[in-house]
Amino acid sequence: SDWITPKTFYQRTMAAGGTSPRIAVRLGLIYSKEGDYEKAEKIYRRVLELWPDYPVARNNLADVLELRGKRAEAEVIFAAATSQAGEQRKEYPHTWAAALNLARLRHLDHDDQDALAILERAHTDYPQIWEIVRFEAELLRESKGPEAALHLIVEFTQENWWHHDANVSLGRLLWEENKVADAMDTFRFASWLDIREVE
Repeated sequence: SDWITPKTFYQRTMAAGGTSPRIAVRLGLIYSKEGDYEKAEKIYRRVLELWPDYPVARNNLADVLELRGKRAEAEVIFAAATSQAGEQRKEYPHTWAAALNLARLRHLDHDDQDALAILERAHTDYPQIWEIVRFEAELLRESKGPEAALHLIVEFTQENWWHHDANVSLGRLLWEENKVADAMDTFRFASWLDIREVE
């Protein structure tokens, strides 16, 4: 019965003394998805008491704090995690998420100049992370038009020709630029990359 659901497994593992940062973070994610942000916050804070340098818990805590309306504290955590990402990225693969989340907060505050500066630094450090490239391109498209964003998506798709979402984004930018034939070719190519995707 311990394995009946992931939530049950994580809860019972922790109750039996098998707490690890990964188990705790997984349970926190479940609570967060269920909308129980208070429980998720308690778990992430406990993880960071025991493992203060665990970036996944720190990033997730900041996410939950933002959802609970504790935006100032979330921003401080995202900023600290972003500054430490260079040291931690060898050990943890998703340290880029803090920079992305900090840029999103700046965008919500209508400070796209700072958001773009954060994304440009993150793009330099993580050139192959689609989420960073996509958000940077979207902010450029919104503020300066599709042509300003085009080079980012073209560069990414040249190095990641197989990436469905990047090719769809490229097709949209080409369409906005009124390069209809190129857009059609790009959309056709994207449709071959993922035959199940209907977009």
